[in-house]
Amino acid sequence: MTFPPPPLLVIATFILAGATLKLADQTGEDRRSRAGYLSAVLAGVLLGSIISYGPEESSIVIGIVVGVSLARKIDRPNLLLGLLVTVATAYIRGFETPLVWLLVLVSILSLVDEVGHDRLGRKTGSLGVFFRYRVSLKVALLFAAAASIVSATAAIGFLGFDGAYDATNWLLSGKNRNKAI
Repeated sequence: MTFPPPPLLVIATFILAGATLKLADQTGEDRRSRAGYLSAVLAGVLLGSIISYGPEESSIVIGIVVGVSLARKIDRPNLLLGLLVTVATAYIRGFETPLVWLLVLVSILSLVDEVGHDRLGRKTGSLGVFFRYRVSLKVALLFAAAASIVSATAAIGFLGFDGAYDATNWLLSGKNRNKAI
């Protein structure tokens, strides 16, 4: 009999996965970057671990992978390596079967967020802001958690993942960091 991991471990793993995934994405632009490959492997281990935590967590991670794959965002060798490590880690740790409805929802909204981000994210106005910050999936998971359809741990974990992904982007890009100085 396996026991679910403690909620703080789930949330922390999501946060670390978001940060390392963005690091892999950013540093992988230089196709020879060791940091790009190392961070992709670490992100893969973390994401594969999350898939082993439970059906909700598995649904969220696999749904994100499906959505970004359909949007053709796994477009560098280091990210492909990270995906292979994710699958291998989930297999080794014990793959949790996703909830079909949640997997489909997350897949569709991840795709919508990614395509909308690319096509509308630079526009002004509320639609531009909506897609610039990829809000669809965030709002859906918040509503699902508020309605007790998805656990608060899974929803907070995803929001931590997404927040860490964005924060890492901000830190790596250097935008707005020197304005206060």
